[in-house]
Amino acid sequence: MLLGTLALVCAQVTDPLDELVRRSATVPFFSVRYDLSTTASPDPGAIEIDYIAPDRLRFSRSTGVRSTTMWAVRGTLSLRSTEGGTPMHGSVDCAALMAELAPIEAALREAVADLAPRAELKPALAVRWSFDEAAQKANFGIEAVLAETVTTPMGWLQTLKDKSAPARVDSDALRFSTDGHFDVALDAGNGLLREFKGRSPKGEMTIQLRGARMDYAPSDGLFTVFAPAAGAKDISADLYKSAARSFEIGLRSRIFRAFGGSTGALARQDEARARGEDAARHVLRALHERMLAPLVASILARAAALNDAAVNRLVALRERGNGAEDLAAARVREAELLRENLGQLEAQMLERSELPPGCEALPHGAALLTLESQVLRALFTERVVESLARSFEAACDAKLR
Repeated sequence: MLLGTLALVCAQVTDPLDELVRRSATVPFFSVRYDLSTTASPDPGAIEIDYIAPDRLRFSRSTGVRSTTMWAVRGTLSLRSTEGGTPMHGSVDCAALMAELAPIEAALREAVADLAPRAELKPALAVRWSFDEAAQKANFGIEAVLAETVTTPMGWLQTLKDKSAPARVDSDALRFSTDGHFDVALDAGNGLLREFKGRSPKGEMTIQLRGARMDYAPSDGLFTVFAPAAGAKDISADLYKSAARSFEIGLRSRIFRAFGGSTGALARQDEARARGEDAARHVLRALHERMLAPLVASILARAAALNDAAVNRLVALRERGNGAEDLAAARVREAELLRENLGQLEAQMLERSELPPGCEALPHGAALLTLESQVLRALFTERVVESLARSFEAACDAKLR
């Protein structure tokens, strides 16, 4: 009797959403089809999702003559789309991209010997929704992704978990309301999305289940990427940037969890703590050398023109007859102004730095964030400030001789 009572209590406290996530993670395959309608368009739409564990997912959305299809198949993410008015296509080898991050991972594993290996890439459907109070607009996005942190291929389950949405049992369905503007209904048995409704003063959107199969695997042909339309724009570079940023952010979270937890290197004392901080700086520097590279290139490209303008101002002063003392003072002011402007950029960059998602409760997360700020400041000084200062001085020497 006691055992039976305990079993009943455990069943009652189990979160039904957690249970659906657990079940969906082991689903071998599924195919679902939805009707899509919005008040913003008179054309009916459709959404198709096909999945075969552990490494194949296809997603397609169409409205009228416009459509987007994405594949996450065996480590490669591909896209074909006509939704923007101009046909587009792209592909990124996410497995190869992960290999590019291997040196940073190796540095982390060397610093934290008992760290578990990275998880394998898995496909999933990412489904996100939110309400913008300022714009009074409901936002909704859906796409295929490849990630290490996938807990379920059914992305709506993960979003509901992230929103800590309470479930209401309604016969064989679970119902949720989030953000004051969205209603979601799930199949209580398998976790499939039955209905999604989003409302705002600017319109409404409804996704309604038309059909689902979980008793046989989708056709292999569905996971074959078809040829792009003639003249389609190649956006592979954009896909690469997006995927790279996602993996880098994931690796940053992994670094914070490795060092900032209750048993991490920053939890130690005295010399052991100092060694842990040095190791954390080393790994964070390796990561941010990569993450900052596009920003550094952009700043250097834009600042070069400002540099030239400053040098030209000094040349103009000389041509107007100003003496060497005036030119030297003006040169110092220009150099100080350059560093001041760069300092403002650095401050803006550091102000946006915050703990990675899911790491807010790490006992030593704040300390690690301080170390990261030190690393970012040093890199910015080396790669941007000192680089531009040297080029400014060299240009002055060349033009003011």
